[in-house]
Amino acid sequence: MTAHRRDSLLALVPTLLGFLLFFLLDHFLTASVWQHLFVPPATMVYFCETTLVDHFIRQPANTYTNLGYLFVAALIFFRSRRLSPDSFLAHHKIYAYLYALLACYTFVGSSFFHATLSLFAEQLDLSAVYGIVGLPLVFTAHHYLHLRGVRVNRYALLGVWGMWFGAASVWTWEMKVHWVIPVLVGGTAVLLGLGQGKNPHPAPLKLVGSLGLCILGGLTFFIFDIARVGCYPDAWLHPHGCWHLCAAGGAWVFFRYMASLSSQK
Repeated sequence: MTAHRRDSLLALVPTLLGFLLFFLLDHFLTASVWQHLFVPPATMVYFCETTLVDHFIRQPANTYTNLGYLFVAALIFFRSRRLSPDSFLAHHKIYAYLYALLACYTFVGSSFFHATLSLFAEQLDLSAVYGIVGLPLVFTAHHYLHLRGVRVNRYALLGVWGMWFGAASVWTWEMKVHWVIPVLVGGTAVLLGLGQGKNPHPAPLKLVGSLGLCILGGLTFFIFDIARVGCYPDAWLHPHGCWHLCAAGGAWVFFRYMASLSSQK
């Protein structure tokens, strides 16, 4: 068995345990557990999936699909132990481990939100989204400056990002998701393109293309869910769940992109 296949099997362990935990909690508990959490009436009907008001997990499909983030988080952690010594990421492994933690945080935040549909859980979910979308901008900026011969202290860079992330997590309603997320993704895309053009060892185009497909596919599914396109409320999978899977896939592809970048200028 190859090391990569072994990593994938190991990553399945926490994913299956998460699935089992969801199943057992939903089987033995009810929504009374969440009675102290405020749920905006509009949120109960915001998504395509039928809301099971009395269940512990009020939106099963949109909750279970978050297991994709948990699988990717574990896989990133295991793969980070075997990076090529020539990789830029191998010299700055903190990005890999932070990215794995953010994928895990996204799993927790989004699962909590779709299980409860509460206002507090929504804020946690948005915080996780800001984190997992914001870190790629920091990494691509660091690598681009490296290509330009500018020495950067990664901890100073991450410190600035950490302060912004903390503020965005507390004041999520002021940090409007409809413009913050596109700005972060757009900034990352610009730096990624500039880095590809200047790097003598650019990342494979299939990774860049796959990342673009994951982002476009995810956004399309997200819009479809809100617009009720392809909406079957009682189905076992919904456009929003497909958005979760695309986002998790995009996180994995971006890790592959980070790992593929050479440390050479």
